[in-house]
Amino acid sequence: MSEKAAQFRDWRYTAMQVLQRNGGPFRVIAIIDGLFSLEDGECCATDEQFATEAGHCNVKTISREIQTLRSLGLIITKPGWVDKHGKKVRARIIWLAVPSDLSGIHQR
Repeated sequence: MSEKAAQFRDWRYTAMQVLQRNGGPFRVIAIIDGLFSLEDGECCATDEQFATEAGHCNVKTISREIQTLRSLGLIITKPGWVDKHGKKVRARIIWLAVPSDLSGIHQR
């Protein structure tokens, strides 16, 4: 396993505990590895892509879950531009984050 993959797994290990402690949703955390680029450390997937990857759930569900992850300090989002089929299009870029309060959270 690459160092970046190991760091991602450690982040998810922490994130799952934060979600458990706060009664948060696990759907996005469970699938983000399929949409996250270890090369550049970001995710540019749309809510529609997340919804499809999550078993074709409702796009609004994904939007709410991403907002929850942001409010818990597990991700940072920013509008940006990504290359889609040779064209630059507006997108939301997601970076992984670690909350400032990790009391009671086991770290590997």
